[in-house]
Amino acid sequence: MSSTHKWYRPIAIGSGLCAIAVSAVAIFNSLRVSSAPSGPFAIKVSPLNLPTNPGAQPQALVRLWYPSPAKSNRSYPLLIYFSSWPGTGIDNYHLIRELVSHGYYVASVEYPAQLQSMSALDYERQLAQLQQPMDFSSETAYLRTIQMANERVRQRARDAVRVLDYLTLHHQPNIPPTVLPDLDRVGIFGFSLGGAVASQACWLDQRFKAALNLDGWDWADAVEHGIAQPYLFISGTFTPSAADLKSTDPDRHFNAVLDQAADEYWRNNILRGAIHVTVTNADHSDFTDAPKHGWRRWLTGKTVSPSHMRAILNSYSKAFFDYHLKAQDSPLLKTDTPNQAVKSPFAGATLEIGPRPQ
Repeated sequence: MSSTHKWYRPIAIGSGLCAIAVSAVAIFNSLRVSSAPSGPFAIKVSPLNLPTNPGAQPQALVRLWYPSPAKSNRSYPLLIYFSSWPGTGIDNYHLIRELVSHGYYVASVEYPAQLQSMSALDYERQLAQLQQPMDFSSETAYLRTIQMANERVRQRARDAVRVLDYLTLHHQPNIPPTVLPDLDRVGIFGFSLGGAVASQACWLDQRFKAALNLDGWDWADAVEHGIAQPYLFISGTFTPSAADLKSTDPDRHFNAVLDQAADEYWRNNILRGAIHVTVTNADHSDFTDAPKHGWRRWLTGKTVSPSHMRAILNSYSKAFFDYHLKAQDSPLLKTDTPNQAVKSPFAGATLEIGPRPQ
């Protein structure tokens, strides 16, 4: 995960020919992963009219994705989704749609909501603040970034609880009355910082029954105390090298420090029964709908194809939530050797599972 903050760096390409080639690859990637979801349900989406949270900045923009036609004699679990560090968009449309097509509701949370009382200038200011990247250029910047990350994760986890509270008390007038999520079966997931929001929300509120983290460092109280709920982490390889840890480049050094802490944290999580899927050669952006592969990675072959990555994310995410929210087992989540890495059915991926609670 050492490229977490690099996700926001501009990439300078010295050759116009290389720029054209990279653009062509990006277009090709988007076409390859644009197939329809595999589930039996069509997908509808509606804004969720979450009340303003007094004093909080920025406010959350929430949309509810739901299966259609939902059967009137059945209810379906609810998942809440958060995206990466800025939180200004959705990084995993394909995964959201895949889960909804298989009978899940998904409430996606973005920032900032553009309130009627907000001026265009205030909205742009909030947007610009959110899009400021993580800064590891010095020890002072590193400590400031950690403080900001903890604050963002805590605020967004509180917003997750507010979404759940609101859905418990209200039904949206623009959604059919038969379309009601089962609020006793609630999970939460996210990419990058959104994955940390998922674990923090579980620490904050036991109504969240399962958490999925897509290649994100954990922050805030969940790191210090751990969480009791089932937890799936899907990531690239993030064990840092000694050279990274000793580097005089602060950016490289502090990334390695955080990777080392994450490695230790996840070893402890697995002992508590968590699951870790590692995808070899996966870059941070591979866990989104818009992988950004530099031309050197394409030439060396150190890439994961978008279609293969999508199959991994879709399959493990669905299997995990199916087991914990629908009581449906899956061979993907079974192992005869707990606490040991085993090969996944998907090439380039390994699976490590802690002892399953009885």
